[in-house]
Amino acid sequence: RTGTLPISSGHDRAAVYALLFSAVDDSVSWLRSGEGLSAAWLTATTLGVSVVPLSDVIEVAYTRQRLRHLLSGLGCPHLVLRLGIADPEPAGYVHTPRLGFAGNRRRSGC
Repeated sequence: RTGTLPISSGHDRAAVYALLFSAVDDSVSWLRSGEGLSAAWLTATTLGVSVVPLSDVIEVAYTRQRLRHLLSGLGCPHLVLRLGIADPEPAGYVHTPRLGFAGNRRRSGC
């Protein structure tokens, strides 16, 4: 069923999906997938592509099995990514200031 929320003219209608997976399902493979995610996210950011990780499809046994089937025996799914062009910032949007490097400043109670 189609949703009822309006879609703005700037909304990305050309998103694609990617699947991070590995040949085996062990701790080292999950670590490598995390490293791959980090590299992909940094690259996407420099290209102006937004990344939305979708872990819920991997956390549900049925959808994880379906993804594994789609991989045709190539491996075990770890994470689904939605890649698209980010919506432009709305009028009046203000970036929040970032904190500077604290250097050697110590906090009390730590």
